[in-house]
Amino acid sequence: MVLSDWFILVLACSAMSFSPGPNAMLALTTSIKSGHSKGLQLVLGGALGFAVLILCALFGLNSMVVASEQLIDWFKVIGSGYLLYLATSTWINSSKGLVEASSEVHSGYFFKGFLLALSNPKIILFWVAFIPTIVDVSTIDFSFVLILLLTFLAIEVFAEGGLVLLGAKAQKILQKHVTRIERVSAIILAGFAVLILSASQ
Repeated sequence: MVLSDWFILVLACSAMSFSPGPNAMLALTTSIKSGHSKGLQLVLGGALGFAVLILCALFGLNSMVVASEQLIDWFKVIGSGYLLYLATSTWINSSKGLVEASSEVHSGYFFKGFLLALSNPKIILFWVAFIPTIVDVSTIDFSFVLILLLTFLAIEVFAEGGLVLLGAKAQKILQKHVTRIERVSAIILAGFAVLILSASQ
């Protein structure tokens, strides 16, 4: 991969990572309520999920998805269902407040971030469309895959990790409004679910 193509890759990864999405919203909300370590677990799980989707696009699973509109619709329904589940649980947990939340057993944040990243199959379609613009698909090799993944993961963790740390720094201020923040986050998650479903119409 030449330097100019890598620069285009950096721009594409930055556009994805710095734009607000369900993973970023959930990680920010978690860091405010439960601390930066839980938020960072979500970020790392999400980064791994996105990496899996990129690998799917690179190694041919995309051809199966693109060839079957019905399969795409199933992916969208499953992804939307998971987003709606997260939106509902986030809304319900917002009413518990900080005292009850602090006594909960916090586990599975990494896996939650991983599943949330996988919930949007349109990411595969983005990479399917983008990759041919920077490389001849027939020439894709291990070094290209490694550069792409490392570049994306570095930018993704930096972008969302920074958001989590920012939320944690402002934790004392934002915790006063944690119920509102969580409910806004729940609405945004539900909105993403609706957008994914509407795209299949």
